[in-house]
Amino acid sequence: MVHGTTATQHALRQVRYGLRSARSEVAALVRTASRVREQGPEREQLIQSGKSAGAALLAWVVAAYLLNSPVALMAPWVALVLVQATVYRSVLKGVQQLVAIAVGAVFALAVQLAVGNTLIALAISLPVMLLLGQWRHFGAEGIYGATTVLFVLAYGPLSWGGVLDRLAESGLGAVIGVAVNAFVHPPVLLRRSRTWVRSLGTDVHELLSEIATGMAGEFGYGDARGWHGRVNRLDRSLEDLRWTLARSRESLTLNPSQWRHRPTHQERNYEVVAGIFERLVDHLADVTRSLVDDGDLAPSLPSDAADERLPAALRLPYAVFLREVADGTLAYADRVTGELPVDDAAERLNEKVHCARAAFERYREAVRAAGDPERRGTLGALLHAGHRLVVDLDEMRKSAAGEEVAR
Repeated sequence: MVHGTTATQHALRQVRYGLRSARSEVAALVRTASRVREQGPEREQLIQSGKSAGAALLAWVVAAYLLNSPVALMAPWVALVLVQATVYRSVLKGVQQLVAIAVGAVFALAVQLAVGNTLIALAISLPVMLLLGQWRHFGAEGIYGATTVLFVLAYGPLSWGGVLDRLAESGLGAVIGVAVNAFVHPPVLLRRSRTWVRSLGTDVHELLSEIATGMAGEFGYGDARGWHGRVNRLDRSLEDLRWTLARSRESLTLNPSQWRHRPTHQERNYEVVAGIFERLVDHLADVTRSLVDDGDLAPSLPSDAADERLPAALRLPYAVFLREVADGTLAYADRVTGELPVDDAAERLNEKVHCARAAFERYREAVRAAGDPERRGTLGALLHAGHRLVVDLDEMRKSAAGEEVAR
């Protein structure tokens, strides 16, 4: 009886878990559907999906009904996959795919004519084309050489004329796929760069603010290790930003509508912005690493040490300094993404640069007055990292004003 009750309770828990998961999935779908009405990745994906389906249907109609192709499969197949995230990628992958298809078709028919048996021809052609498809110049399109072997040998006709028909259909599909992507709402991805810059600025601001709050209050060395882990995760966000910037530039290449989507001065400057954030995150990592190292040092301090943590006279000025850096970083992100009017964002950034310098000078004076030999390494590391953060803020000010900064 007890076993039956336990099994029933377990089943009820599974049902409740399933219902919660279903509600979460439905809520996520509703949020996605609501975002489709706004400019963003969800709407772009919906548009690209519709274009891909439309290109395949158009290629099928042209191949089957206008050209009377007996096997109107290659054209829609190629058109479907060539509606890519950018026009440049559609053209590049189209060329790679057509070459792979041509090699696969010619090789498959040559083997078939040589051995005279479809099964043996498949056994020979498929492994060879799968290996050849790994050639780096094919990119990710090498697999189409092997799939073409299957189409040619399975559907026929097994003649050079039939192979030429398959190649012509593939070329037709490639032209239709590229043309649909280029001339029907061509994808431009500049908005994603602005979103990533804003997101990264917000993340850095939140982390700096949390560290400042911790240093001003009661923080433990577990907190310091947690902060250091979050800084490492910011490195991955920087990699995502770099990738997004490269994709944004690519979206304008070969794009017929690029004259209508010319990037603003700040958007052209996002490479500089990424470089500034990259250095800022490196110097923030120096801060958190110093706090972690100080935590490792604390147990070895003399037993009569007044406070195993950094003394309040040193923590509080540094906390104020980090708070000013946090606010300055957010003001810079607002400036370069256009979240605030230019004059308001520039004035706020200049104010925060001035306040951060003053706060850092107060920390420098506190270090001189403390004369703590046991923590000389930690204090020096925080001093050096703070100096670099002041330099980062000054680079933000110059970048926001349109001045040249080091990359």
